[in-house]
Amino acid sequence: MSEGLCRRCGAFGGMDHGWVEGDCILPHKNHSAATVGHCCAWHVERHQAWLGEIAELYDDLPDVVDEGSVPDDTAEHKHTKRPASPALMRLEAWSMVNDSDHLWAAGDVSADSRTWDGDGILGRNYLRGLPDVSAVMGSWAQGCVDSLGMTFIVSRRVSANAALLKTHAEHIATQPWVDDYDAELGWLRRCLRRAHGITDPEPLAPCIDVTNGRECHGMVWPGQPPKCDRCGRKYNTLDLVRLKKTAIDAKREAG
Repeated sequence: MSEGLCRRCGAFGGMDHGWVEGDCILPHKNHSAATVGHCCAWHVERHQAWLGEIAELYDDLPDVVDEGSVPDDTAEHKHTKRPASPALMRLEAWSMVNDSDHLWAAGDVSADSRTWDGDGILGRNYLRGLPDVSAVMGSWAQGCVDSLGMTFIVSRRVSANAALLKTHAEHIATQPWVDDYDAELGWLRRCLRRAHGITDPEPLAPCIDVTNGRECHGMVWPGQPPKCDRCGRKYNTLDLVRLKKTAIDAKREAG
C-alpha cells in the first residue's frame, strides 16, 4: 500500500477524499460513517446547535439595527482603498427585519422557490444575498411535517419551527434532502451572524509544509500558536513571515 493512500477511496497526498457508500453525505475532511440516516451523529448535533443559534439571533435582530455600521456594511470607494462612510444603522439587520420583499426564500424541499438554470442546475443566486429567515425555516419545518405523514400547517414563527426541527433532527437525517437542509441552515446562520457583527475567523494562508515531496494543502488558522488544520504544523514568528511571503508570491504569479 502506497504511503498516505486512503484505503477507502484511493485518495492520497492533498487530494480530497471521495464519498464511499456508508459515509456521512455531508462535508467532512475525511471519511466519517453515516450512523444516523445519511449523516453522522456530529452533524445531527450541529444542526440542533445551529437551530438554537438561528432562533436566538433572529429574535435579537431588532435590537441591533440601531447600533450603526459594522465592517460588512461598508464598502471601499471605487477609485480608492478608503472605506465608505459608516451607515447610521446596521443595514443587513434592518433589511432582514423590514424588507422581506427583497429577501431570498430559497429553502423549500420541493425546490419550487429556487432559481434553476436551463440545465437543471441551481442558479448563481442560490444561497446568495440575504435570506427571509421566517420563510426558509417555515418551508423546512413544513417539509419535515409532511415527511412524517402529518397534515397540519406550520406557523411562520422562527422559534417554533426551530424547536420542531430540533425535535425531529434524527428523522431529518434520514431524508434525501438533508444535504440541501444543511446548506441552507448554514446560510441562515452565516447571514444572521454577519448582521450582528459576528465574524467567523478566516485562515491566514495555505500551509507551506512539504512532507516526502508532497505539499500539505491544509490551511493555517490563527491561534496561540497558529496551526495547520491538516498536518497540525504549528507556526512560529519566522514561519509566519515565510507564510506571508509565499502567499504574496503566489498571488503575484496568479495575477
